[in-house]
Formats: sequence, structure tokens, C-alpha cells
Amino acid sequence: MTRATGISVLHVDDDSSFAALTAAMLSRQDAQFTVETATSASEGLDKLSAGAFDCLVSDYDMPGCNGIDFLETVRADAPDMPFILYTGKGSEAVASDAIAAGVTDYLQKESGTSQYTVLANKIRNAVETRRQQERARATRDRLRQIIDMLPQLVSVKDEAGEFLLANEAAAEAYGTTVSDLKGATDADVIDSEAELEQFRADDRAVIESGEPKHIPEELLTTADDETRLLETTKIPYDPVETDGNAVLGVSRDITERKEREHMLQQYQYVYESALSGIAIVDHDGELIDVNPTFLDMWGYDDEDDVIGRLATDLWKDHEQASSVLETVDERGRWEGELEAVRADGSTFYARGVNSHLTDIDGNPIGVVSSFFDITERKRREAELEMQSTAMEAAMDGISILNERGEYIYMNQAHADVFGYDADELLGSTWRRLYGDDESVRIEQEVFSELDDTGEWRGETVGKCRDGSPVYQEITLSLLDDGKLICTNRDVTERKEREQELRRTNTVLRTIVETLPMGVLVEDAERDVLVANDLLGETLGMPIDGDELAGRDCAATAEELKDLFADPAEFIDGITERIERRESLQNEELTLKDGRVIERDYVPYTLPEGDAHLWLYRDVTERKQQQRELDRSRQFLQDVQQVAHIGGWELDIHSESLRWSDEMYRIHGSTLDADVTIEDAFGFYHPEDRDTIREAFDRLTAEGTPYDLELRIVTADDDVRWVNTIGEPVYEDGEIVAAQGTFQDITERKERERELRMVRERFERFAANVQDAFFLLPTDYSETEYANPAVEAVYGITREEAYDDPMAWLRHVHPDDTDELLTQIETQQKEATDWPLEQEFRIEHPDRGTRWVQARLDVIADENGDPSRLTGVTTDITERIRHERQLEEKTEQLEQLATKYESQYRTLFEEAPVMTVLTRSEDGRPIIEDCNSQFVESLGYDADAIIDSELPEFYTAESAERLQSQGYSQALDGEFTTEKRDLMAVDGEVTEAILRAVPRRTADGEIIGTVAMYIDITERESVKRANERLEEFTSVVSHDLRNPLNVAQAWATMLQDQCDDEAQEHLEAIMTALERMESITEDTLALARQGHTVAEATPIQLTGLIEQCWEGVETAGVTLEIADEFTVRGDRGRLRHIFENLFRNAVEHGGADVTVRVERTGEDCFCVEDDGPGIHADDRERVFEAGHTSAADGTGFGLTIVKRIAEAHGWGVRIIDGRDGGARFEFDAVEIVGEDSDESLDSAGSAH
Repeated sequence: MTRATGISVLHVDDDSSFAALTAAMLSRQDAQFTVETATSASEGLDKLSAGAFDCLVSDYDMPGCNGIDFLETVRADAPDMPFILYTGKGSEAVASDAIAAGVTDYLQKESGTSQYTVLANKIRNAVETRRQQERARATRDRLRQIIDMLPQLVSVKDEAGEFLLANEAAAEAYGTTVSDLKGATDADVIDSEAELEQFRADDRAVIESGEPKHIPEELLTTADDETRLLETTKIPYDPVETDGNAVLGVSRDITERKEREHMLQQYQYVYESALSGIAIVDHDGELIDVNPTFLDMWGYDDEDDVIGRLATDLWKDHEQASSVLETVDERGRWEGELEAVRADGSTFYARGVNSHLTDIDGNPIGVVSSFFDITERKRREAELEMQSTAMEAAMDGISILNERGEYIYMNQAHADVFGYDADELLGSTWRRLYGDDESVRIEQEVFSELDDTGEWRGETVGKCRDGSPVYQEITLSLLDDGKLICTNRDVTERKEREQELRRTNTVLRTIVETLPMGVLVEDAERDVLVANDLLGETLGMPIDGDELAGRDCAATAEELKDLFADPAEFIDGITERIERRESLQNEELTLKDGRVIERDYVPYTLPEGDAHLWLYRDVTERKQQQRELDRSRQFLQDVQQVAHIGGWELDIHSESLRWSDEMYRIHGSTLDADVTIEDAFGFYHPEDRDTIREAFDRLTAEGTPYDLELRIVTADDDVRWVNTIGEPVYEDGEIVAAQGTFQDITERKERERELRMVRERFERFAANVQDAFFLLPTDYSETEYANPAVEAVYGITREEAYDDPMAWLRHVHPDDTDELLTQIETQQKEATDWPLEQEFRIEHPDRGTRWVQARLDVIADENGDPSRLTGVTTDITERIRHERQLEEKTEQLEQLATKYESQYRTLFEEAPVMTVLTRSEDGRPIIEDCNSQFVESLGYDADAIIDSELPEFYTAESAERLQSQGYSQALDGEFTTEKRDLMAVDGEVTEAILRAVPRRTADGEIIGTVAMYIDITERESVKRANERLEEFTSVVSHDLRNPLNVAQAWATMLQDQCDDEAQEHLEAIMTALERMESITEDTLALARQGHTVAEATPIQLTGLIEQCWEGVETAGVTLEIADEFTVRGDRGRLRHIFENLFRNAVEHGGADVTVRVERTGEDCFCVEDDGPGIHADDRERVFEAGHTSAADGTGFGLTIVKRIAEAHGWGVRIIDGRDGGARFEFDAVEIVGEDSDESLDSAGSAH
């Protein structure tokens, strides 16, 4: 783009000659002036509309329209046009009017030519000022466009928190427009108090400190109520438009990135927590990934021990393992059993599924394998044959030698060690399998110890059939009959590994010597184990590694400390590192010669104890280079600096391309590179160049913006993904330039690709394993993932699992459902010790009843809070079946061994009823044994009871019934239940219920009885008391109530037939009859409430109290229930307590009394009012029947209260209330706790 240099002037003056003179003088003053003239305002307006002028000069006093009116007309269409009033009529009034109308400048005509110089300067200044304003406006507009194009949220806020600037992304997030956001504050657009306070605190911190602040993560709730995670940088900002300080903030939405990272963690967690061992094998047959379960199954500590190895090495039969991979390659899948080899050489059986692993395009890239250990199952199968084949099938060699040292038994494992068949060696002596020297050693050393101790264990060197040596571990046991049992195991491979270890140590020593840094290793006693020559060179001390070996490290450090600028720092650092035993890297130390070295410390453990590894590197040159690099770096300013986005601009006419520094960095170019538009296109990947060219052509030709994600190839041939945005720049309706932003999104693309790969890998192996996988939120509200195995394990389809997250419960065995639901409820309410393991049954629609094992664990979010549940379920039916078979056999053996003796004896002695064993002698019941309950209840000595006849302990009546028919029924095999009265040693009668069953021998012969007596003495006493009370209440009810009802009826009829004087007498009679009726009702209630409570149930008092309150006339009276609690009692009787107490409070306290019920302790509650109270001297008497202070009272109300409380076993007393009234306190109340499992209905009764 080029700047305009000429100045076009229109001079309007009704004096044409003066106008021509002025034009000539201005042209002479500056050749850039081009002046046209007009002699009237109307002509001037015509010329303004026909052409473009940079400045207008006008006279004031013109016919038809003066200069001020002309100025106002011009300003209506050209508000920014420079307008100079050049007039001969000078006055303060004219100047004032001109300024008010918006004149650019004012100049009075004078004599002489100097005035034209002044006029030329005024014109030049006015035009330049306008052009600068236009350029500034254009720059602001372009900056505004760039900011609005940014995907980040950009804003500027002043010290008061008002928005001075915001881009479209920010306005959209806040649910408003850019114009409405300007001048608003965070409080106007943010609802969350926590977010609002955080934003204000961050803004204040930046303004007050004057330093930038980076916020890695902060929350923003957008206008559409979505919570977004932002990465924000805020820097101090000097606003042009206003005074004071401001803060510029740029926020990048990282929500999707965090979600992708979280999803990746979830898939990785499921992969790592699977109960099956999972491995991934590449096309070359090498292991490239394994999960922790796989390492546990194969006995490896670290995945580095297996990664890179051939998968076939982990199986005993390499050829069979190779055929598995070939089958997967040909058919895509293999399922079966193999024998695996652990890290320690032991083997186990594994069953697994192998299938193709594909890339995101579906092309096979390897094999995913899932295995589970079936060794236990194999072992159980082998147990069936073990008795006959155990010794032959033993992995260790077993042999038996006679007194002459000849083999009389040998399994094949023993013979295999030497390369023979077992039959070949039977009858041979042991010397056949050993060399002469070894035979002598065995006779001298081994047999002598064997004769002394009877056992020997150690290593020997045998001789194979081919003459080669074989190393063995041998155990010898000498039997009493002189025979010798020998077990052996081939340890040749272990010996070879020990040799390999020695070779490895040699290699490690070579590596240490060749490392490009100083190395020192010391043991727990701080003696040097290893040091290389480069250590001395690095520290500037002429000493080699061999000289340091064996020396004391502490003493050596003292010798070396003076080489350092700070000797104490060198020594203290060593001491601190050893004491804390924490790894440390890149600790900088300065030598006296000015060089800088870095020290690393790594603690590790040797078999002999702790050890320490020190590494020293000379980093002087690298530090110098780093300082030079730091000085040479420059960062983008303001938005570009914060947003990490490059910017570009292209002038359409000149094809001049400008890049920001970030653009050069993204492309890998140097800052001094001269880049053209064709160079820029050349950086794009060949497959994307046509796309960017077409988009750019539409941008420059049609003004169509673009926003693309494409690839570039940097100057270093590195392929990077970028987000490129282009926008047109207009001037006067013409596209004059293009500009945009450029952001490196390679990392995001890689994360997306990695997520797709992990998801594909996870879904591939999950689709081929036999375990069922679930992924759910912690509230079980939805199923986020379920693999196909859910159908085989739970009997539901994946679609059913997604539709209903609790669908897996459909086929759970009814006896297991409640426990699982209880566990789920507990997880929601209480802290849970994860992981959880559960075993339960599935009623599978196709496979019948199956046992499964489910393992649940949580996946935590960024704050460490549980956010997801992962579940893995395995079918363990076969395992359960074998376990149960084993348990059944064990139980049968235990039953045969114990014959129930212990269980029976415990039951007999601890039974809570009196129990007697009798034997029949000539049809007479003789007591053979009795328990302590029988002895203690009757008060006899046990010796006096045993061998006595049972009727001796009965009353005469019960003894007669026993002898007449009871005992003979039991001997005939009948189970009898009858009432019997026992006679205690002190003559007291114990009423009891007898339950007798026959005693039988193992052959079924009845030899006596087992008699159990349940003491019902108290129950019978209560029953008789209740019968007497019922008799009393019947008399009261019939003999008093009936005549009373007759009297009341006659009195009512007489009221209608008597005169006024008689009416007064009848009213007194009616009042007396009503009082008699109240006394009768209370007497009946008192009698009935005296019954002992036979059966108490849980009662929720709030509901009961409210029902009682409704049944009492309490208009205007206030009821307060302070606590909600549950008691155990008789609901109907407790109702009388509260109704009587409420009536008592109303009768004595009046209409404005307040009654309060509250719990006062573990087993007590109270009912109190704020009425007049009860005098201390009357508090015992008020409970007496008939005591009353009311004229119309019966005196039974509080007596009933006390009787009902005592029937429940409660105590009751009266004290002063808090507000002066009466307080009734009940104690010894059975209050049911919150953890009671008894359910209550709406009325408070137990079901």
C-alpha cells in the first residue's frame, strides 16, 4: 500500500481574484498543493460532491450563505473534512461561532504574503492530522479484526473492572455482544460468585504487581450454562483511551483437551486394571505393550523386562506359540490354552483370545492378546489323577535307593536330568551318574553329614549320558529302614545365568567408562564401588577411576572440596542427599576455575544394602550457549505474545507479505528470511496446497474468509498441523489486503489421534475378552461403555446396557440382589475402600445359573474426587463348582470325624431353656443329664438330679399326667408339647411348657427323650392379673354405667317439661351426672392401663403427638415438638399419656399456654408447659387417684399417666419448667436408634 503525498484544496471566496491569488500563492509555497476555487457556497458544494478534496478553505462573508452556514452544511456530509475559515471579517463572535460549529482552524486575512505561508502550514497540518487519524483508525480496525478472528477470549479491563475491549469470542462466552460488553463489569455477565471473585483477584494481582500472571486452569460458566476450562494469561496494559492502569487477558479454551486427556486416562485405567493379562504384539512378533496384570501373571517386576522380546519366548512351546500368531494372521482370531513360562522359569497354564489389532484405517498392525491364569483349574483336574501318578508326574526328580546305594525307584523327571530313561537306571548305583571326583566328595562330605543328621541338602555336579556335566540341587532323606530318598532339580540354567550376570557386570563396567560424564558409585559404608576416569577430568583433578575404587567417599570428598567455589555447599549437598535418599537432577555447582558442572544423585539398593550413584557433567559451554540464546529471543507483544499465535498480512497490490516472529518460528525459518506469498504456499504439504490456494484466491477475489486445518512442512522437513485463518481488508469497498492468524495445532492433532488409537485398541481387545467391562458415573445414572461380553456374562445385550444402566441386575439371583443394592446405596452415602470385589449369581437366560466375580474401582478427576466407576466381571462358575466339591468332601470328612459331639454339647449347655435327657428303664423316665439352666432354675445340686426319676421334680398333678400318658407318647416316637409344673427345692412352683422329642440310637432305636421346659410363670401371673382387672372393669362398666345412662336420659326428658325453678335444680343434677360419668370413664381407663404391656412396637412420636393434639380442645394453645425420635411401647396407651398431659396444661394454663415436647437424654424425654406449674408439696399427691384442684376434675388424669408409664417400665417425675410451668420427665424409656432396621408406617407403627 502507498501513502497519498499530494494535497488537494478547495478555496471558496466570492472574490474570484483573491481566490485565484490565494491558489497561486499556495502552489508557490508547496508544489504538493493542488488548489481549485469556487465563488459561492453552492458552487463549492457542487465541487465537493463531484471530486475528492483533502481540505476546504472558505471565506466568511459571502452572499446567500456565510462561512459558518457553509461549514455546518459541509459537516453534515463530511464530518472529518478539514475546514479552515479564512476571512477578512475578524471578530471574537465569528471565531467563537466557528469553533462551536466545528471549524478545524481560523485565520484572518491580512496584508502581505506571509499570511499565505501561515495558511499553507495550517492546511498542511490539518490534512496531515486527518490522515494520521485515518491511518490510526484503519490500524485500530485491522487490530480489531485480528482480535475478533482469534478463537481465544481476549479482553481489557481497567482498575474498576470495566471492560475497555473484548473480542467476539469473549462476548459470545458471556452471552452478549462486543458493544454491550464494553463498559460492563464481570458482575454484569457472570452469575457464579466463586468465578467472579477469582477473576477480580487475578486482575488486582496483575495491576498491583505490574507483573504478568499465568493461570493454568480456571472455570468459566458460559451464557448457555456450560462450564468451560480456560488457560489464561493476564499482563499489565497501558490503555490509550483512558488514564490509569488496565489488565489484558487472553484465555484459551482447554475443555476439550482436558476431556480427551481424561478419557485417555479412563481407557488406560480400564486397560491397566483388567483382571486378564493383556499384551500387544507387533508384526515382527515382539511385545510392544503389556498391562500390570500380565506382568503379575508372568512374574515380572517392570514392563521393560518384556517389552521388545519375542512373544513366543514367554511360552514353553515356541512352535505352538508361533502357530498361534500365524493363525491370527490368517484368520484374524485364535482362542485356546497354552503353557506359559514365568520370569523365574516356572510355568503355568493360560487360556486366552488373540485377535488383530488395527490402526485407525482398519489395517492390521499387530495382535492384541488377553489371557487369564487357568493353572488352578488344571491343578484341580490333575488332583483326580494325582494319587496314582504324583511321583511320575512330579517336576522334581524323585528316586529311592536301597542300603547298597542302588536305585529301586526313579521317576522320569529324575532320569531326564541325566538324559536316561528311568528303567535303564533301576538296579544301578548312584555312582553311575557321577564322576570319580564328585563321587569321592559325596562319600566324604555328604554321607558323613547324612549319617549324623539324617538329611542333607545342597548342590552336586552329575554326569549326563553324553558325558556333559549337569548342576543339580539335591535333597537326601535317610529312612529308618536304611533306604534313601533323593530329590533333584536341574539348576544348570541358573548357573549359566550367574555366568551371564558376571558377563553383564563386565559390560556395565565398560558402559560406565564410556559415559560422557563423571560417574561414582558408593555403597552403604560410603566406600567407592565404581568410578570412571572422566570423573577426575570433569572436576579438574588428575586421578583415574581405578585409584578411587575402595576409597572412603567422605574422605575423598574432603580432598575434592577445595576445587569448588563454595566447598561447604559441595559437602553439605552430599550429606543432605544421602540422608534424604531422594533423587536429584541437574544440581548446579561452580568450580573455582569458573566452570559450571551439574550433579545428579540417584539412590538405589544392592543386595548388601543401600548404595548411591553420583553423576557429574561439565555444562559450562552449554550454559554459555543458553545465555546467548536467551538474550537473542524475543516474544510477541500483547495478544500475540500471550496467545502463542502467529499473524500475517499481505498487501494485494504490492504482494508484500509480512510475518510476525511467531510465524517464522512455526515454519522453522530464521527471522531474517525474506518470505514471499509463493514461499508461504510452498510450506504447505503437497496434498494441501491446492486447498489453501483455492481458499486464498476466493479470499482475495470475492472476500470469502477461510478457517482451515492443514499441514505444513517446516524448513526442517517436520510435518506440522496448523489452523490458518484469513480475512479480507477493505478500503473504500475494495479489497486492498488480506490478513489472518496462524496457530500450530500439531499437539492437539496428536492427542486426538492418540485418543482414537487408544479407543480403537481398547475396543478391539474389549471385544475379544471374555470378561464384561463397564464404565459408569458414580451414581449409576448411565452406561458410558459396555463391551460385547456383557451378553455372555450378564445375559443382556449392549443396547440394553446402554438403555438402562441397571439392566445388569435383571438376571442377578434374587437371593443376591438385595445385598448388591445395599452396597450400591452405601457407595453413594459413605466413604468406600476401593477397589471392591463381589461374588454373586446370574440366572442367565441361555446358560443357567452362573457364578461371577465383579471388581469395581473408581477413576478420579483432576481434583482427586471419584468421577467414574469401572467394572470388570469374570465368570467363575467352574472355580466355584470345584471349590464346592472340595468343600463338600471336606465337610463330609469333618462330619464323620466329629459326629456332631461338640456342636451338640454346646447347644445343650448354652440353651436358654431348661433341658433334660432321660433314658427309659422299664418305661420310667430316669434323668441321665441336664443343663445348668435346669439346675439353677430349680435350685438342686446336679448330683441330686442325675439318675433320679423325672416325676420327682414335678408337682403331683403334673407327675400324674406324665406317668399316665405323657412319657409313653414320647417313647412311641411322638413329639409332645404340654404344660407342666415343676417343683423347686424351696417348694416354689415353676410353670413351664414342656416340649419333648424321642432320643434315638444310631440304629434308630428310641432310648429316652430330650425334654425342654420354657418358664412361663411370669406370663401366667400377668394373665391372671389381667383376668381380675377385666372382671373389675366389667362390673364397673355394667353395674355403674347402665344406671347412670338411665338417670341421664330421664333428666334430659324432664328438662323439657319443668318450669324455670325446676330447671335450675335439673342443671345441678345434670352436672353431677356428667361428673359421675367422667369418674366412671377414668376409673375404667385407670383399671385398663394398669395392665402390663405385653407387646411393644416402635412408635414415631411426632405423628402420635400430633394426633393426640387434634383430639384435645386446644384453640389458641401452642404446641412445640423440639425433636423427632422413636420409642418402643403400646401405641393406644401412650396416646392416653399425651392427651391427659395436654388437657392438664390447657385446664390450668389457659388459652395462651405453650406446650413443648423434647428429648432430654439417651433414654428420657419431657413434656412441659409455661402455665402456673405445680407446687413442690403437691407433686407426689397429684399422681394419687381422685386428687384434683379443678372444680369439675375427676382426679384420675395424672394417675392414668403414671400407671401407663409404669406399665412400660418407665419412671415419671414433676419438676419446674424452664419458663415456670410444670415439666413431666420420663426416664428408662426404650428409644429406638436411627440405625434400627425396624420400618415404621406413616402412623409410627412397625410392620
